[in-house]
This record gives sequence, structure tokens and C-alpha cells, in this order.
Amino acid sequence: MTNNLIQVLLIDDDPDDVLLILEFLAEAGAANIKMANTDRLSNGLKRIAEQEFDVILIDLNLPDSRGLETLKAITEAKPMLPVVVLSCPVDDSTTIEAIKQGAQDFLVKGKISGQVITRVIRYAIERKQIESVLHGSEEKYRNLIECAPYTLFIPSRINAVESFITRE
Repeated sequence: MTNNLIQVLLIDDDPDDVLLILEFLAEAGAANIKMANTDRLSNGLKRIAEQEFDVILIDLNLPDSRGLETLKAITEAKPMLPVVVLSCPVDDSTTIEAIKQGAQDFLVKGKISGQVITRVIRYAIERKQIESVLHGSEEKYRNLIECAPYTLFIPSRINAVESFITRE
């Protein structure tokens, strides 16, 4: 994010939905959000390879990709880029699976507003940054443990409590 300008790539093939999202952002006064749009997954993958974006909004049903495979293609191409799914109503299992596969959020078309989409974009970016810091910390301590010249024993709190209880 440069100068607090949020670069968003919307991958959606419905021009009416694209216009609606632009109107929502304008209505919410989201002047710090700059949105680019493409209508196919293949074009979106090219764009994220060539240009930096802060977040992706993606419809799951595109002319060249359907369902969760659409999300999977984006998350595999740029694992550290936050992705928000913006799609037609689906069942809860699809929504949950999208989150499990790396989506930061799932918005249902027709049930959003400018304030909601602006908040979701900001929160998705923050959650992904926190996730990145956590991943880095986990990697650091994993390397520390694996490369230690001696064996480390770190008792869990449960074992410590059990030991305390059995000693009394």
C-alpha cells in the first residue's frame, strides 16, 4: 500500500456488478481505493504478475474458471495477496471452504454496501499482514528448534499443571 492508496483488482465479468461496486466505493467516500478490473481469471493472473495490488476481489464464476478452482488459482499464484470472494449466493459449505482455501472474506452480491465493501477490503489487508507476521515468527522458531545443537524440551502448560497437581 503506497501513500495509503489501496490498489484493488476486481476480477468479474459482469459489467453491471463492476459499475455497482464502483458506485458503492464512491458512495462510501473511498477515495483512497483505486480499482482496476478484468473479466477473466487468465487476465487477472497476468495482471497480478505484472502489477502490485493490495487485495483481489474475485467472482468465483468467470468465463474461463468456475467455483473454488478460481480462488485456488489466485491463492497459488500469489499466496501472500489477500483475496475476497465476491459471488452470487451459495451454500454455507462453499463459503466455509473458500475461507479454508485462503479467502479472507466472502461477500454475497446483492447484499453489500459501500461501507461494507470498504471495511472488508481494509480488514482483509490487515488480516493478511498479521498472518504474514505470524508465519514469519513460526518459521523463525521452527528454524531455531531444528538447528539447535542440543535438544530442547519445552513442557506444555497442561503437563506442568498435571505435575503440580500430582505432587500435592
